[in-house]
Amino acid sequence: MMKTKASRFVLMLWLLAWAVAAPGSLGISWAGPSLVIVGDSLGEGVQSGDANLRTQPYSYGMWVARQARLNLTLPYIVSGPLGVVGDTSVRHRLFPYTKSSNLAVSGADSWSVLHDRALATSPQAITSETELVLFPRTGSQIEIVEALQPETVLCWIGNNDVLSAVHAYDQLNATRLAALMTLPQDFEANYRELVSRLSQSARHVVLADLPDVTDIAFLLDNEDLERFLGPGQYLDEGSRTTVAALFMILLGFANPSIFQNSDYVLDAAETAIVQERTEALNAVIHKVAQEFGFPVVKISKKFREYAQNPPVYAGTPIARRYLGGLFSLDGVHPSNIGHALAANEFLSTLQSRYGRNVPQLSESTLNDIAARDPFVDVDGDGRVRGRPLAGMLETIALLLGISGDVEDSCASRTAQQVSDEDRQRALSLLEALRNPSRRGAAVWSQNEIRRVILNLFHP
Repeated sequence: MMKTKASRFVLMLWLLAWAVAAPGSLGISWAGPSLVIVGDSLGEGVQSGDANLRTQPYSYGMWVARQARLNLTLPYIVSGPLGVVGDTSVRHRLFPYTKSSNLAVSGADSWSVLHDRALATSPQAITSETELVLFPRTGSQIEIVEALQPETVLCWIGNNDVLSAVHAYDQLNATRLAALMTLPQDFEANYRELVSRLSQSARHVVLADLPDVTDIAFLLDNEDLERFLGPGQYLDEGSRTTVAALFMILLGFANPSIFQNSDYVLDAAETAIVQERTEALNAVIHKVAQEFGFPVVKISKKFREYAQNPPVYAGTPIARRYLGGLFSLDGVHPSNIGHALAANEFLSTLQSRYGRNVPQLSESTLNDIAARDPFVDVDGDGRVRGRPLAGMLETIALLLGISGDVEDSCASRTAQQVSDEDRQRALSLLEALRNPSRRGAAVWSQNEIRRVILNLFHP
């Protein structure tokens, strides 16, 4: 009898030790947060060139958290009609001392997710988007993950390792494109270190590959331009320009003759350069993931399917083209429904690979999201509702008539929330953009114009 009791006691001690050594086993909860997001602007929740209270709740990570019933704390950011992501002069944290479990930072790439560290020790000392998101924590995204030891990490990183090429809207030449993208060997070194460190810090890790950045709404063909500029032969077949170049024309900084300048046009050969680099980086992602035994969400395949066969929700095709519903006003960051569709791919992987009971967002839920999405043109008139004054791009798009469609779903209520003071500030901004001399200078330099446009379409 004593021997049996002693054996049971030893067995209990052994099981307890095993449970402590392997958090999450035997139903015991993991020591850290249930869900952490690592990544770039897609994870941070940027839409229409800004991350703020009105955009952050609609990121793919938040859709995953809601559906999987996991807690995900956000670094809620207060912005305004002139806000752009990356600017900390007019944007601040609503609750600065709340420790977020969404660590994704706009602009992050495979190097900065390892090395770009938050150092601020007070809200007043915040000077970068990294610090705005990560404060009051210090360190890089991966260093914070190592400190937190979370149960599940969703990591979607690498988009900015290629996106910078097409984002340089006035430098679309082969030499410049190659220089702006991360070399495959450098990307592999960064990505391997990242995944290795994640493997030692989290129980479940889900990675994602990169969509084809030459097939996003930021790039426009001749048919797209005719919708905004009227009939004309602006581009040759197979060539495209950028939404940034279009806005230069709409704001009076340039005229359609800029499309005769090859630096503003991405031709078929240059498109191939970016696609080849993207494919090379995706090959690295899949190779490294396989080595460490982590699943990869094939966003590249899914977005290609959406581009070729737009899904229909709320009776509207969710298309890749600009104002087509899949992307927000910057043409780079997904709309609410775009994020929800991406979230479904992560949810499917959590269920199939890790056995999590997390069904995908249902058809009826997706229909409801699309019907309420400010970037889905429900009435098909070529304009969207947008989020009036939720950032500089939203402000300008409203005043240019690209957004602010009060006949789209829920639009009238949103429009009424815009104060007279905000409207006046927005009008003053547009006037300054259209008439640079009113800012005290006879003309703006090309660098000043470029800075304004790049701010509008920050990656």
